[in-house]
Amino acid sequence: MTGADHSAFVDYAVLRKPLGIPSQELDGTRALEITRAHLASFLDRHLLGRRTPVKDYPEVTDHSRQAATSSAAG
Repeated sequence: MTGADHSAFVDYAVLRKPLGIPSQELDGTRALEITRAHLASFLDRHLLGRRTPVKDYPEVTDHSRQAATSSAAG
């Protein structure tokens, strides 16, 4: 996720500003929105057996799609 560091994937991301901790480039609330959407989709697929689409977020690079495209072309 562009503009995020490791702490962006937990609730800590939204606590940075109130605690006076230096922030990351990506807003903590936005980072959590993206993380939760992808996590919910992952759990739906692997625990419930259903595919839940995730909207495209410009901050996210889907490396699995890139790998599939380049392996199909090669």
